[in-house]
Amino acid sequence: MSRERFFWTHGSFEKERHGLYWRRWFYFGPKVCISYDFYLFGRHAGIDLRRGSRSLTLFIGIPYIFSFWLKLGGILPHGERRKIGISFFGGSLWWNVWIDEDVWSSKDSKWRRGSFNFADFFLGKHKYSSIVVESRPITIPMPERLYTGTATLTDDSWTRKRGFTKTIRRCTIEVPEGVPHEGKGENSWDCGTDATFSSTFAAKDIPSAVGHFIGSCLQTRIKYGGWKDWEFRRFHPDGCPDVRNAGDGHSFLPGCEKYAAAMGMPPQKAV
Repeated sequence: MSRERFFWTHGSFEKERHGLYWRRWFYFGPKVCISYDFYLFGRHAGIDLRRGSRSLTLFIGIPYIFSFWLKLGGILPHGERRKIGISFFGGSLWWNVWIDEDVWSSKDSKWRRGSFNFADFFLGKHKYSSIVVESRPITIPMPERLYTGTATLTDDSWTRKRGFTKTIRRCTIEVPEGVPHEGKGENSWDCGTDATFSSTFAAKDIPSAVGHFIGSCLQTRIKYGGWKDWEFRRFHPDGCPDVRNAGDGHSFLPGCEKYAAAMGMPPQKAV
């Protein structure tokens, strides 16, 4: 049986992108914990009180000055999650009146959960429009082979009735077969091989967009691992490349004909 005692951790100090961050925990026995998070120069704005399954959390935030969270854990019997408070982000004022913020229903009363966007009210809502500047087939040169796709360059605009128009030139690249990379591996459904099939980003022309797309795919391969020298070549324990996905035309290194044959790959696929 654990002894009832009090102790505190050293906590942590972090320098984040938009400010300085402190956190600390105080434990009172095996179940009760009081912790605080203090964010100096943070961008959070609002005040609220949240009830977790067995905890209470108080939040106070003044943008660009500080944000403060105080959590009392293990002090309440098990119960439903609830939140009451107001916050401001994304140009909108948001409110919750003792309601579960993680569960939404069309039957929820607007006075209990809702938001008000000041820009939409005074200037009118955004109206989106897109003009195609250029569209043509492209080739994506990856280390293992070439991939074909389509690039569409557009001028995308967002206009308000009583405001200015914001226009961004963007390019959408679509690769029907996908450029392969490892999945995130965080859940059962994103383990194994994944692929990038489409991507949209700001670009002045199609050639620069293709370069951006290639760089993004290579960064994803490095981030999630599984490839040697950026290439789509996962190595089998016996030293042969993994060619399980080569049936649709993917190439593999020479010297692995036996392994390829065992996987049902015709010899002419080897390079």
